[in-house]
Amino acid sequence: TKVAVPTFFVLSGFLFFKDAFSFDAYKAKINRRVSSLLVPYVLWNIIPFFIVIGLKILGCIIKGNPWGGIILYINDTDWLDLFTGYKNGYPLNPVLWFIRDLMISSVLSPLVYCIAKRKILFIVAIILFILVPNTSCNIYSYSSFVYFLIGAFVSTNKLVTLNRSYIFCSIFVCSFLCLLLFGKRMWNNLLFLMLTMSFICLCCIISQKIDINKNIAFVKYSFWIFVTHWIFGQFLPNYDYKVIGYIGWIYMIIKPLIVIALMIVLYEFLNRYNPSLLKILIGKR
Repeated sequence: TKVAVPTFFVLSGFLFFKDAFSFDAYKAKINRRVSSLLVPYVLWNIIPFFIVIGLKILGCIIKGNPWGGIILYINDTDWLDLFTGYKNGYPLNPVLWFIRDLMISSVLSPLVYCIAKRKILFIVAIILFILVPNTSCNIYSYSSFVYFLIGAFVSTNKLVTLNRSYIFCSIFVCSFLCLLLFGKRMWNNLLFLMLTMSFICLCCIISQKIDINKNIAFVKYSFWIFVTHWIFGQFLPNYDYKVIGYIGWIYMIIKPLIVIALMIVLYEFLNRYNPSLLKILIGKR
């Protein structure tokens, strides 16, 4: 996750500014993200709330639990925290935190564009990121902003070519290795920045060498699995591999595969019997 999430934001920033940026383009992009990001974000934070309510109702019916517990749970729910995660940084469905950050980054895209077009401002933003750790609040991370900005900088300044990918990859890999060998803890942000950019440049090189359009049959499930896997993963037991040994390691591998398989089955069921609902749930993808 130290590389995967930053890579996600770099690519998001790159694609957001791939076309010419203007106020009309900004409005169009924000409107599209209402259906592709905001609607599923809201729904997939509400759905686990109602799942909990449903489980509590079953507990009242089957086990005879007091019905007042349901009312107490609803009354104690902080709806603002449920959607924003302002208390601990995570919404109710915790894996959606970086969708929240992506939406905020998209809203801030005019500011991002202004910084990306001015190299001095861009350098200042990167230096602040490196020298000032943990510059974030619970509802938005500065690192999300910086990685989105890096993607915007690369896109708006047309820095992507195959030859440059080789050069950049060499620089980033060497910098990463130097930091890893000689760096201190305070350079963690720079360390993972170098690692992320090395990974992205390497992917650019590989994408030029192979046909990446092959074997993409499971791509359509990606967003669906992302928004659902945490919810349905809660219904499977957790085991401490340190306690039960190699069986725990096997279970750690099998559990996500079980969740993915179940989510694909559910996806195909909805796609067959209620495709309009499925389309809303996955942001019209």
